[in-house]
Amino acid sequence: MEKEKTHLQSPPWWIGDPVQIISTGIKGKYHGQGPQGEIMLKLPDGSLTPVPAEDIRLTEEEIETVHETIQWDPEKENRIGKGSNQSYRLDLHYEHLVRHFAPPPHLTILEFQLEVCKQFIEAAIESKMPFIRIIYGRGKGVLKNEVEKMLRQFTEFTIISFNPNMAAVDAWIK
Repeated sequence: MEKEKTHLQSPPWWIGDPVQIISTGIKGKYHGQGPQGEIMLKLPDGSLTPVPAEDIRLTEEEIETVHETIQWDPEKENRIGKGSNQSYRLDLHYEHLVRHFAPPPHLTILEFQLEVCKQFIEAAIESKMPFIRIIYGRGKGVLKNEVEKMLRQFTEFTIISFNPNMAAVDAWIK
């Protein structure tokens, strides 16, 4: 049985909470608020749709989510550099990753970040990119240490340089 909760002006919901559009009955997951205060609803197919805040209610009923296989797509990331110095960057902030990839339910956030990172590195090596930047963010250093450990497992890198001001690591591929 669903437990209905009252909508507040600024919803005290977490991203990923199950919600329902009152007028249509469509279910999805709360994905944050838009610039005009509308609720961004993530539908089961992964698409986002804005919904007026007053037309949303929090539910306790989970929805079935279509999980896509994590697969690196360089077109989903921004290029850094021009001409022969083309390179790619990957932002490992969870909030950024979930915009592009559906996290498999069996992985922790760290495992999900590292899986995407590994696929990014392999794609960069395969496409012969000379330089990559991986943004790990500020924190306790757990993700940074795991990214460093992962990079050192690949013999294709000539230089690995951490940039603490940018909370990122730069790596040059042979």
